[in-house]
Amino acid sequence: MVALIFTAFSIIGYNASLKSILRYGLILASLIWLVRAMSVPFGLHTLVGVFGFILIMHKIAKVSLVNSFYVTFFVQFMLASLETIVHFTVNKVFGVVFVTQDWLWILIGWPQIIIILVFGWIIKKWLRPWILSKFKNGGILHG
Repeated sequence: MVALIFTAFSIIGYNASLKSILRYGLILASLIWLVRAMSVPFGLHTLVGVFGFILIMHKIAKVSLVNSFYVTFFVQFMLASLETIVHFTVNKVFGVVFVTQDWLWILIGWPQIIIILVFGWIIKKWLRPWILSKFKNGGILHG
């Protein structure tokens, strides 16, 4: 969740300290873990995570609910897409990976976390400043 929070903050242009990114990521991860620990229908933890993510973006970064919704769903879609690609690749390389194979199950989660962190860093350092510079003083819109 820390990587998702960092990338979402990078997209909306909110400069948060590492301490606050870790804090909000751990709060959101703990909330999701608590819901998963209860005997609730499968997938409810995802909905709780999405709504918690939207509230963090809205309250902490001070962006509208609509923008919070868009950023949250973009980052969640990116995570789901990367998980699908990584799991498909691992399944082709190693065969079926069972949940009981703890070490492999943990390793499968790392590629998408690293990719999302790199993506957020690229947005923060280069992409967002470049796009904003193009729109200043007439840039792209006025030729």
